[in-house]
Amino acid sequence: MGCAAGAYVATSAGTLRALVVNTTAAATVVISDQKGTIATLKASIAEGTYYYDVDYAGYLKIATTSTNDVTAIHTATLPTTYTL
Repeated sequence: MGCAAGAYVATSAGTLRALVVNTTAAATVVISDQKGTIATLKASIAEGTYYYDVDYAGYLKIATTSTNDVTAIHTATLPTTYTL
């Protein structure tokens, strides 16, 4: 995902498996959910896969202060309500 300010990558609860930094991050990357910050990757962090295997609640958001090339690997999410 390339984003300048931030993006919601999931809109319900799930598990963040890993974050892949595809190119060296130009700026800080903050991973958060409705409870708060899960992790902060510093600016200029090296390319690679960073494993978390942590549950997130409500949503999963990745915010940056610049454009970064990162990929979030997470479980599939399901709606909390269904209409039939």
